[in-house]
Amino acid sequence: MASNDIGVVLVLVTNQLSCERLIRAGNDLLKKGQELRILSICPKHSLRQHEGMEALDHLLAVSDEVGAKMAIYYSDSAIETLQMSISRWKVDRMVVGSNPSGTSMFLAALRTAFPQIPITVVLPDCRRVELEESGQGKV
Repeated sequence: MASNDIGVVLVLVTNQLSCERLIRAGNDLLKKGQELRILSICPKHSLRQHEGMEALDHLLAVSDEVGAKMAIYYSDSAIETLQMSISRWKVDRMVVGSNPSGTSMFLAALRTAFPQIPITVVLPDCRRVELEESGQGKV
């Protein structure tokens, strides 16, 4: 576990191969002295159905490649699980993915739950958008 005084760039991934771009973007955003952490919160039903296991294996390998630690949780309450997880770290920035518009209900929920943490949204074309207080993205 990271010490509370070490800054963390936290990348949130799903069980999709396309999330590799998020890990690489998070690694690019690291500043000296920060640690990269990768977190995947999958719905509980996906554990029983083994959904996305190949993608998660790939993302674990990419995390290893960039020197990041990756944790996988199975929960039907992503925001609560995220709150519990990041309470242990000094998160300086979150990196998440999104649809081409850069908006979603999850992004709005993230902004509400963590108003003090800067959030970078990585679009499918790898452009980075900073999430504003409204939950909307701005390039």
